[in-house]
Amino acid sequence: MRAADVVVTGRDVAPLAAALAVVVVTAALAVLATRGRGRWVVGVLVVLLGVGGAVLSVLGGTGDGSRDALVGAAEQSPAFTGEDLGRVATSPWPFVAAGGFVVAALLGALVVRHGRGWPGMSGRYDAPSRRPVVEDPWKALDEGRDPTV
Repeated sequence: MRAADVVVTGRDVAPLAAALAVVVVTAALAVLATRGRGRWVVGVLVVLLGVGGAVLSVLGGTGDGSRDALVGAAEQSPAFTGEDLGRVATSPWPFVAAGGFVVAALLGALVVRHGRGWPGMSGRYDAPSRRPVVEDPWKALDEGRDPTV
């Protein structure tokens, strides 16, 4: 009788790495929305998240600690029958994820180095200022409105 395969995803083994990936993508959007010092802060955050995510991806997917994490995640699986797991097969995806985090860290460093000089989003859709709008009185008369009101 052949034992059932127990499939464990990377999110099961290293859930924090998946959460960091979402934060990195969100921070990439924040780079577009910020200017100056705010953009620098976001760049530093991306560098830290990229390095942390790379470390978590590699440590969560390889090494002795990952076998314990895999066994723990496999024991939570509905396919686990209580027998010894035996052979544990891993994939190269932890290294691919680590590479993505390294690229994010390098791009964060690029934002820290050069981001202050980049143009920001247009202020076109910002809330109007408190300054009163000066309207041409002749234009109001042409439109049939009283400019004195």
